Amino acid sequence: NMKTLLKYEAPWCNGCKVLTNLLKDVDLTGIEVVPINIDVDTASAKAYNVRGLPTLITLDETGEEIKRISGALTKDQLMKFLGDTQ
Repeated sequence: NMKTLLKYEAPWCNGCKVLTNLLKDVDLTGIEVVPINIDVDTASAKAYNVRGLPTLITLDETGEEIKRISGALTKDQLMKFLGDTQ
């Protein structure tokens, strides 16, 4: 079952840059990461009620939101979030 991970970010967001680097170091098997620049795609951010950056939202194969996490993450926090997703 392929999950989708919406990654809300912005070029000016330092926590987003950190998260991008963390994602390079973790196993994303079965997860499609979709980066969304909120400066460009404001409609999507509004639709999902994104209030802080970075925000990760996991969707199931039908597009339903499973869970989300916002703010700066450590690698351990990211691993736990993704582990709960798989």
